[in-house]
Amino acid sequence: MSRILLAGYGALAQQLAALRIAKKDDVIGIKRQKIDSKIPLIYLDLSITKQLTAIPDRLDYVVITLSPDEMTDESYQKHYYESVNNLMRYLSKQETQPYVIYVSSTRVYGQCKGEWIDEESETQPTSRKGQILLETENLLSTYENSTIVRFSGIYGNTRDRLIKKIQKGSGLQATPKLYTNRIHEDDCVGILSFLIDEHANQKELKSLYLCSDHSPTPLYEVGKWIAKQYKVPTPKVLQLETNNQGKRCRNQKILQQGYRFKYPTFKEGYLA
Repeated sequence: MSRILLAGYGALAQQLAALRIAKKDDVIGIKRQKIDSKIPLIYLDLSITKQLTAIPDRLDYVVITLSPDEMTDESYQKHYYESVNNLMRYLSKQETQPYVIYVSSTRVYGQCKGEWIDEESETQPTSRKGQILLETENLLSTYENSTIVRFSGIYGNTRDRLIKKIQKGSGLQATPKLYTNRIHEDDCVGILSFLIDEHANQKELKSLYLCSDHSPTPLYEVGKWIAKQYKVPTPKVLQLETNNQGKRCRNQKILQQGYRFKYPTFKEGYLA
């Protein structure tokens, strides 16, 4: 049995908690606002240093899945960089240091010509938010026992923004092809739980995993397929003056580690 702290208790963490409790782990969550919960929660703001004394010691794992209050640079700075900086400093002082798994994003990449990317690809974010996410990742480099997981576009369960967009008849970019990389929420949770199991079984983990499904696909093709499933009109073609073709994510490292996707492509995921 492992003692796991979930720093950030949103949708991913709540599903992860259920999985780990089923494996008889002791799970504790951190949340800024009070909610009904089936597990013990500590209510605190990680960006406020003095509040971290409420965090228990003798932890085996810490899984960090944070989110900002607002989609602003200031909120990203506070709830990603400052919060993780405070947490890593606090954990570094503990007598027994837990293994940390930090959830990041493919927003740290800047490629936009349809290139294939992996964990070794250059990171040059094109926005301040992406820069903050990358700077937050860099904090983990000073902490020996850690793994960063970069998820691509998460969908599934209540994350149905693209489906609603298609149902409303919104248009999508078709030319040039804009590649989209997706991963179902269930696979995000599955990967996090898998990495905990691998480490607990004394398997060596990489410091970084790029996690996306097997099928980077042009967004317009995804939209047409969704429209067909819901029997709504094919999306209009947006006439845009852009050269942005997105990027295509490789997931070889997580596959080589042994993880098998529940939803290998967007088709299985959206059908579910």
